[in-house]
This record gives sequence, structure tokens and C-alpha cells, in this order.
Amino acid sequence: MKSHIHLILGIVLLSFSLLSCSQPKDASKVDPKDIVSEYYIDYDTDTKILSVIAEFRAGTTYLTLDKGAYVSWDGELLEMALDSEINYIYYKLSKNITSDNELYTTHLFTYRNHEEKLFTHQITIPSVVDYSVTERTPVTLRMAWQIPDQIAADGLMVTTKKKLNSTIIKIDDFFIATEATQNSGTFFVPNSIVEKYGPGAAVDITVCRKRRFDLAEGTAGTGFLLARNCGKTISTTIPKE
Repeated sequence: MKSHIHLILGIVLLSFSLLSCSQPKDASKVDPKDIVSEYYIDYDTDTKILSVIAEFRAGTTYLTLDKGAYVSWDGELLEMALDSEINYIYYKLSKNITSDNELYTTHLFTYRNHEEKLFTHQITIPSVVDYSVTERTPVTLRMAWQIPDQIAADGLMVTTKKKLNSTIIKIDDFFIATEATQNSGTFFVPNSIVEKYGPGAAVDITVCRKRRFDLAEGTAGTGFLLARNCGKTISTTIPKE
């Protein structure tokens, strides 16, 4: 579970890298209208682990929930975690998912602030995507994807991995925008990635469907909710000349 939390944190820290490293502050010391709420949900089909992260900040300062404030996912409280090196505070939860019925239902984030006001956000996780490699050349990897239903999503996130040795893995990510009603399509792994890995390289590919919502909590100035559902990792080899 810990490694999967690290995976979703990689997404979170992409945005964090743009912020300064101000010392964390108690949320009760900030005007509620200045609090930005960000929620992340990530499901990995390979491990059947659902990871949930919530973070709260005011400007570039991350906030701790105090004086009775909390955040929960389907009624389960998220635990606070701290990366002291970069002053990053977040709240996390990991769950083993045992059935599709448990995953594909309406989920609920609940945030209670120190004034005991409740703010709820519902989310349905997008369905998993099926995908395969349909064309391989020394400089080209073409892929096809499809989904079984019309649960809305706004894009695909693709992760490619090449193991360089027993301890080092080269990882690249890229995004593909999709229409809400689109249920199939094709795409190419960028040539720059394929050429960098080189002919003969063994490559693992994971495709995730994602959906993002902007929040309107009433007390929060801005915020969003991001959900991803990652399909089973597939392996392929870039052909040699």
C-alpha cells in the first residue's frame, strides 16, 4: 500500500513543485474562504488498491486540520501525513477493493472545518479502460483503447516504464484528452519516448482514465477533485532494426 500512495503522490507533487515551502499552519487560523481543497482518488487494477489523498492550503501554505476538523472518504477518516523536508501536509487512506460493486458506486468526500460546517463532494470513479499495442516499429508504438460504458472521463494518462537495471526504472508520462462520450480510440506513444528507450527495449505500459471536477464549496476559494482508474499493465518490446 505504501508504494501505491507514493504513486499518487507523484501526481500531487507535480503541482506542489510550483509552490514555495512555507511552514504548515493550522486551518483554524485561516479565513475559510481562503482555503483551497484538493482531493485525489487513484485505483490500480493490478494491485486492487484504492488510494485517497486530501490536501488543504492557503496560498502556498499547507494546512493541518485542528479543533475538531476532519476529512473522510465514505465515512472513513483520512490520516494526516507529513513530509517535513518540503513542509507538505496531506491526509491519506488506502483500501483493498474486493469487488466491482465496491468500486463502481457513488463515493463521498466529507470535510468538516473547525466551525463544524460540513462540505460534501460526490464522485463516481471512471470505468477501467482496455488497451493493446496494435503497431510496433523501432520508432513507433501505436495503441488502441476502448471502454465498456459511458461513465464520463476527460482524458487518458499513460505511463511507460523501461527497466534499466535491477534497481533503476525509467518512467515517462503523457496525457491524451478525450471527449466525455468517446468510448474508443487510438494513440501513439510519443516518438521521443520510443526513441529514447531504443530498439529491443522491454516496455511496460499502463493507461488510466481520469476525470477532474472544479469544486464550489461555498467557503473554499478554489479547489478540485481528481479521480483515476488505472488498467492492467501490459508489456511489449520495441522491435529491433
